Amino acid sequence: MNLRFGAMAVLGAAFLIGGCASSGETRSPESSILGAGLLEDDLPQWVMDLPEGIEPRDNEHTNQAALFLLQAASSGSEEQARARYQEALGHAEAGIQADPENPQSYLQAGEALLGLDRLEEASRRLDQAEELYPRYVLETAGLREAVWIEAYNVGVELLAAEDLEGAIRSFERADMIYDLRPEAALNLGSTYAQAGRFEESAAAFGKVVQIVDGPWADRVDDEVREEWMTFRGPAMTNQAQLLLRLERFDEAAEIYAALLESEPDNLEYLTTYASAMVAAGRGEAAQDLFADLLSREGLDASDYFTIGVGLYQVDEFEGAADAFRRAREVVPNHRDVTFNLAQTLYLMEAWEELDAISAHLLEIDALNELGYRFRANALLQLNRGDEAMEVYTTGEDLPVVMDEVALRASGADLVLGGQLSNHGAPAGTALRLRFTFYAINGSEIGTGETTVRFEAQGEARAFELDVPAGEVFGFSYRVMD
Repeated sequence: MNLRFGAMAVLGAAFLIGGCASSGETRSPESSILGAGLLEDDLPQWVMDLPEGIEPRDNEHTNQAALFLLQAASSGSEEQARARYQEALGHAEAGIQADPENPQSYLQAGEALLGLDRLEEASRRLDQAEELYPRYVLETAGLREAVWIEAYNVGVELLAAEDLEGAIRSFERADMIYDLRPEAALNLGSTYAQAGRFEESAAAFGKVVQIVDGPWADRVDDEVREEWMTFRGPAMTNQAQLLLRLERFDEAAEIYAALLESEPDNLEYLTTYASAMVAAGRGEAAQDLFADLLSREGLDASDYFTIGVGLYQVDEFEGAADAFRRAREVVPNHRDVTFNLAQTLYLMEAWEELDAISAHLLEIDALNELGYRFRANALLQLNRGDEAMEVYTTGEDLPVVMDEVALRASGADLVLGGQLSNHGAPAGTALRLRFTFYAINGSEIGTGETTVRFEAQGEARAFELDVPAGEVFGFSYRVMD
């Protein structure tokens, strides 16, 4: 009876973080608010359609708060400005106590708190002003956006200075006080990912899409809206890739389904969508899609590899083997492609082909116990018993075994990591491995070496090495003398 030897490595779309909103810009973004500063008769229709709410009223407290706010704005020093904002805040809070339903006092308190850099408190007061008098929205949005612009530009400057944590704090401040523009959220998605904060990164990219698809996008001018729409696709793609990484497969599949509505023939989206459905336990739904993909023209080795994994997961071994063969034609020394083909052929009982494929697997993955078992089974079924026993014994007696090895993301970088186990090598044994890396077209990108030393039998040792620069698709390795 044939047994599966564990799940295959699933290759999804390459994990890429798109560029920041206004990436690399140091200029101050202009206001995106359409209609700010207009007289009531000229207000946009959507503002006029808002509930009238409670009209703002002047009183002794609002008059005093307004005076100190004007003085703060024209102060000659930061210290003087803070003192005036503090005075304005006192009068605004007194106004709220005296007349809790006067929206003007809440607006003045919010403006003073912004001047004092107490952003969370300011946001709450501005929210209360809008609740009482919804038509304040243009004024409150203008106040918020001015602070947003300042915090956003500080974040851009800190990114340029390679201060990732400082940039994150600035973009968080911008997004907290004003979340009706997508640029800060887009930058947060990228910077969170660089810092390895993938849950937060996925949420930030999702927020970009919410803003772009939300009602505020219809309240900015055509040029701004057009720019925002360019953020939508990269944000959705990055969020979906992060969700795959976080094993939130159903959510990732939903995003790829949405992306395919606008780009139904995008092969990257199609293959990753089908893979996400398989990973989410919806293999039957993905089966026909994988079969259709396999018949298409213009696929590359990565596409074939992904299709092969998907077909394997739904027990379509003939199709999976065909896909892995096509990937291997382009990148013959790709360790994972070769291993997956060998495993599929084993389950198909395709012994003659498995004989050749497993022999090559052991040339590029010499410490793989399963490779020896695949080959021994093929030789045994081909009535070459003596050879089968020799191969089987060699595999069982391997002094050092490769438990795992794979390309993986480390922050925004790609590394190769794995683990070796000492099954019988003497204490002090040092094993030198040379890895060769390949591009998606099969060309060799470069090599890297690592040495693993064992202090005792029975121990396991992890290793990690950087991969060469370039779009690395796969690897092979050899044990060096």
